[in-house]
Amino acid sequence: MICKHCSTENPESAVFCGICGKRLDGNVVCSHCGNLMPEENNYCFACGARMNTPPAQASAQPESAPTSAQPASVNVRPAVPAKQKTGAWKKILEIIGGAVGMTGVFFALLFTFLIGISAGTGAGADMLNVNADLNLYYYFGKVYEQIATGLSDMTSYSAFYEANIYLLAILGTVLSAATIITVFTLSVITLVRYLRKLLKKSEKDYAPTLIGAILTYILGASLFLGFNNMSITAVISSSLSVSAGIRYNTATLAGIILSVLFLCGFIGCRAAQFGKKLGKPSYLFRVIFSGVGTVLVGIVWSMATNVIFALSDPSSVTIRLSAYNAINMMATEYASITSEPDMALYVSVLLTLVLQIALTILSALIAIRLMKNLTCEKSSACLGLGIAQATVALVMLIAALLACSFYLQAENIPSYEKAISPVAIVAFVFSILLLGTTIAHKILKNKFDKAPNHAQPLQQPVPVQETVSEEPASDDSVTNEPFESK
Repeated sequence: MICKHCSTENPESAVFCGICGKRLDGNVVCSHCGNLMPEENNYCFACGARMNTPPAQASAQPESAPTSAQPASVNVRPAVPAKQKTGAWKKILEIIGGAVGMTGVFFALLFTFLIGISAGTGAGADMLNVNADLNLYYYFGKVYEQIATGLSDMTSYSAFYEANIYLLAILGTVLSAATIITVFTLSVITLVRYLRKLLKKSEKDYAPTLIGAILTYILGASLFLGFNNMSITAVISSSLSVSAGIRYNTATLAGIILSVLFLCGFIGCRAAQFGKKLGKPSYLFRVIFSGVGTVLVGIVWSMATNVIFALSDPSSVTIRLSAYNAINMMATEYASITSEPDMALYVSVLLTLVLQIALTILSALIAIRLMKNLTCEKSSACLGLGIAQATVALVMLIAALLACSFYLQAENIPSYEKAISPVAIVAFVFSILLLGTTIAHKILKNKFDKAPNHAQPLQQPVPVQETVSEEPASDDSVTNEPFESK
């Protein structure tokens, strides 16, 4: 509910504004008889006294209210200056938090165009054969040029091989384009909402889109990493081993750190605006569950973009692959010329890739909801998203296990010592823990949401109305009914 006096957003159950202390229904309390009157009235309907005058100045008027009703004005007026003073601090926090949050959005938008990965340097990095300049723009042209060049150099190849490599390239292009478009759109919307609220032209909150813009940037970067993730470990001798892995390039890592720091600053300023409310059980439990949930969803998020297959051959070389790289390797090694892969293996690995992407997106959506709980008045338990994430994590675990089983059973693929990384198992376990957190949050949220509704009648000026009802029936029976109906 928006206060028409100071434009502050208040809960729907509020009677008085949390900033200026005035009633949200547009009425004021008569300082002489305690009845509610429209604030534009010059005289009270019930007692005839002039509004906004101390009882001492109106005592000479014959219609003035008895002194027994005067304590009602004492309970309302003195609280206003203290609330106005508190409101000034909240305004300062709002300005600082908004500036910090918009800086984080700026970094997120800027570094979105610099998302990329690298394999480092050294012998292990050379074995990975990853381009050092692999970035989002790779999927907008260069990948198709490499595919066309590679196909032209081959004497023959199967239709499946060509369709497979183009499918992966198109999927990478869609993910890259979606990242740029979504971050840019959310950043523009956030800027417009921020400026409109700063200029007091709108009260629409910009926190959800601000959080969404920053987390979408991190989502795009993590999907790009997960899409190409790969690591290798080679044991050269008993005392020497070489290892390397794919990681974010310097610009992407710097962008993630900066945007997360400014996002935390924005959330801290927003949370501080709750003031003493943070000590109340409803707000305290919200902060606890949102914080725990954010940690859990962060673990699931990191697992969803990690390598999921670990293949160790007899020569002491272990290759860990994402589902994307597993499909690419399978198509390259076993379907490039004549043979076709085991379709059960291909479908299970492709399903694992789709589920990894879905699990990452769900993690981002839950993180947005949880961080919104720390910045907005209303709370969300994310139960539906928690159920969806746990379901996807379970199906991904089953698909990965099936893929490994089919991989080992394929006749034209050599036997490996182990075929699955614990990533899928860890993702499922923490998804279950997150689901339990969302269920507990939902139960407690319902409990606290019902509590204010039971206490709401106590906030109404019932005692004042009863005192005035002792007046002669000839006056009150006519004048009080319209206000009670309102």
